[in-house]
Amino acid sequence: MTVKSLGFTALFLVTLAGNGCAASLKGQVVDARTGEPIPGAIVVGVWTRVAGWPGLHHHELIAVKETETDAQGRFALERAAQPAFEDDESLTIYKFGFIAWNNIIAYPSWKRRPTTSVPSQIPLESFPPGASHQEHMIFIENARRASGMYSHDMIPRFSNAIRQEMSLR
Repeated sequence: MTVKSLGFTALFLVTLAGNGCAASLKGQVVDARTGEPIPGAIVVGVWTRVAGWPGLHHHELIAVKETETDAQGRFALERAAQPAFEDDESLTIYKFGFIAWNNIIAYPSWKRRPTTSVPSQIPLESFPPGASHQEHMIFIENARRASGMYSHDMIPRFSNAIRQEMSLR
């Protein structure tokens, strides 16, 4: 390979990286206690960015996508094709009877996770008896970055999945 072709290859790769190539988020959702896969869990990805002037900024929605885990608890969710200035990637996993998982904040502590990367295996804890479904729903709404940027119509699987828990509030 000549120096010129190496230069073109490097330029091509830098251009792809700068244009925000979409890749898939992949993982397996398992029961934290048993290690068994959890089929039918809903996975919601939300991508936002900060826009506006410093001090007058706001978050803009880039994309929202959802999928469902298969019989082995596996999922693949195509990332949004994002510009290089993307701000946030939030992944929320929900299955009735379990505590929802988010890559940014943890429930019930509401503390930021030390890293926002999505692990290859995501353990869901069973929902504790006597715990507040109302508080859990508030966490879920905050975790999925729902603050008026998109409607439940954009995530029909998720909207259907949380109906039972919403009735327990």
